[in-house]
Amino acid sequence: MHLNIIENTKNELLKRHEIKASLEDKKIPSKEEVRKNLSAQLNVPEENIAIIKIKSSFGRNTISVSARQYANKEEMKKIENKHIMKRNFGEEKKETVKEATEVKAEEAK
Repeated sequence: MHLNIIENTKNELLKRHEIKASLEDKKIPSKEEVRKNLSAQLNVPEENIAIIKIKSSFGRNTISVSARQYANKEEMKKIENKHIMKRNFGEEKKETVKEATEVKAEEAK
């Protein structure tokens, strides 16, 4: 799988690059595969890339991809929508109060 980067626009206000790419393949790749390929081509860590959309047309082998590249993961968390983050990286485990008190109690020993 080889992604052809069509457009790489820098958005100064939101401190990110908005990327549009295409590829030709018989099957639609996963977000993880696309993220790995983009990170290799752009020489950035995978966790700094959010895949927005992977779209294919019926009867064609051409697939279009929309992605955003951030300088670091903290900037991405501040700016990117929560549902996009959930789709790309899964839900982050929230530590419950009970678990937090158990960890503090173990550290105190």
